[in-house]
Amino acid sequence: ALGMWTAIRNYMEEGELVDTPNPMLVVLGLTPTEDELKPYEGLHTFEIERKGARFMGSLDDGAEHLSAEQRHRYGYGKRTPWPLRWWYVRRVLTFWKMPYLIAEWAHRKGRPTLPQSVQTWSQSLPPEQWAQPSPALQKANALVKAAMDKKGANFIDACKAAGLH
Repeated sequence: ALGMWTAIRNYMEEGELVDTPNPMLVVLGLTPTEDELKPYEGLHTFEIERKGARFMGSLDDGAEHLSAEQRHRYGYGKRTPWPLRWWYVRRVLTFWKMPYLIAEWAHRKGRPTLPQSVQTWSQSLPPEQWAQPSPALQKANALVKAAMDKKGANFIDACKAAGLH
């Protein structure tokens, strides 16, 4: 709950963060594809899961040309088709792509529209009506941020050091 509160507070104070890829993931070549970034499940999920099953069996690790002894020496996992086979068995038992088709259809169908009263209530306030943070909140935020940046404390310890917990 504390982590969720912190995330909401950061969003409210600093706005939405720019979605930049993690530099370590870029170096490792693990940048997510467009399908992996979709916020819903659908037909694209089928291919993502198949790719994951191939990964679990070390079938797409770029070392297909190495012998079993060389794979062991260089630290590659043992190649096995069993994760992929079990993945196919589960897909056959769950009607292949049917769950993904249903999820895709439900996503395309969309959500029902909200009543007009809820839509009116949900309109954002003009900037001049936004509540401004109090001086006490700004001071507490500065203390917590300083404790986290300079002393390397985690959020809970920084709140305790600032006298907020």
